[in-house]
Amino acid sequence: MSKKSLIILSSILLSVITLIIVLFGVVFCLRRQYVTVLGDQPIVSLIKNDAGQTTKQNLSGEDIIKAAGLKNGKPIFMLDKQKAINNIQSRYPMVKVVQIKTKSVISVEIIVRPRQETYYILTEDEKYTVTAQRYCIMDEELMAMDGELCTDQKPERLNGLVELIIDDSLKDQQQSSTDTGEYFAQPAIRSITSNLYNSFCSTVVVEDGKVVADKTKTPNATRQDFISIVKSVTLKSPKTDHQELNTLVKDEINLSLAVNLNGKDITINIKVAQKDLQYKVNLCFNTIANYFESNPEGTITTFNCGYDDQHNIKITY
Repeated sequence: MSKKSLIILSSILLSVITLIIVLFGVVFCLRRQYVTVLGDQPIVSLIKNDAGQTTKQNLSGEDIIKAAGLKNGKPIFMLDKQKAINNIQSRYPMVKVVQIKTKSVISVEIIVRPRQETYYILTEDEKYTVTAQRYCIMDEELMAMDGELCTDQKPERLNGLVELIIDDSLKDQQQSSTDTGEYFAQPAIRSITSNLYNSFCSTVVVEDGKVVADKTKTPNATRQDFISIVKSVTLKSPKTDHQELNTLVKDEINLSLAVNLNGKDITINIKVAQKDLQYKVNLCFNTIANYFESNPEGTITTFNCGYDDQHNIKITY
């Protein structure tokens, strides 16, 4: 092939590549964004007035889209969705972004829901004394949703939520208070409570408010099932000495769950590494449901889930 032919061929190839790039930029670029809100509750933002009081203001889809920061005209496959999620949740802490989904070569769907009250924590060492205590209500990711002082009575609104208790072995990891719209300060604790909640909802089968041990059925537990069954979660260090909490994400941690399972008050003690938590939650609830299905009058109230000498997962009771 002559030099002239090579030049012509190269020019044609360059023109084709340029045309493809131009078409890609024109055809496969973001033109439409829309918001889907899950549930029947409005999406709200917390607004602080000059007096420091917090009020709630309903948000529109346009508010969510603006906060996401996704620019129309940008190639659809180059969008930074995680950054958009962070942008929304940073601007509006009471919003949980479930997913940002590519719907077509020109559109995305931002799926959001209001954060839901799940846990609460008392931020003083002594509970329910005549001295005023502060409680904080949080969702499963420990985003503070509300909180105020209480005295000698447990506020009625805490009934039906899961109490989060930080054991003395981790007391130095606690904090005195969490402002509404802010995360509980310790990422490791947030990781554990969120993992526990998601593990329950993704592995447990519930029928008519009762956990059933039927492996043929698809797990269907909801937030309402979680807060109805689990009464409290106590976090303990597996070490006798104080250790950095962040190491517990990789290391083991002890969880003690007080649950009302199918009408029976049960304590579930779990010694777990984070990577095994989902499997252990599934194993614990299925084992307990199986036990009471086989022994309706069974009197065992404590189940322990840990490891044997070969580090295999086992349950004893």
